[in-house]
Amino acid sequence: MADVHRILLATDFSPGSARARAFASMLARRLGAELLVAHVSEPLAIVPGSDLAAEEVAQTERELDRVVGELKREGVAARGTVVPGEPAAEIVALAERERADLIVLGTHGRSGLAHVLLGSVAERVLRRARCPVLAVPHERRAEGAETASRR
Repeated sequence: MADVHRILLATDFSPGSARARAFASMLARRLGAELLVAHVSEPLAIVPGSDLAAEEVAQTERELDRVVGELKREGVAARGTVVPGEPAAEIVALAERERADLIVLGTHGRSGLAHVLLGSVAERVLRRARCPVLAVPHERRAEGAETASRR
């Protein structure tokens, strides 16, 4: 395996991102790699500079600080950043700027029409990135688990 010194974890703070964070944390600890946690903030449909926009930015930064703090308590060398823009493009650009050796991100598990209409950030990152990408799948219930739980 190639040396991995810097891992970029892309997060949207969803449950899928939490699963990806667990993988990234484990890899960073085992490999002694730095973990850069990034949230790409899509342009808001509100007036920039307004109180609502400022609160949205503040909330995102608090959530990112919480995630980075948890990673540090786990023994991971971690830092965070918030980047504005289109998620897939900014994740790839950040990975190149930061010389990431690996990108880790979660998937939402969309399929069908939702996938066609909303697309997949993970898919676009996989197609564009110059470094390896670990896409951690959205957790799904095992086949039949729902049926078994109704009995």
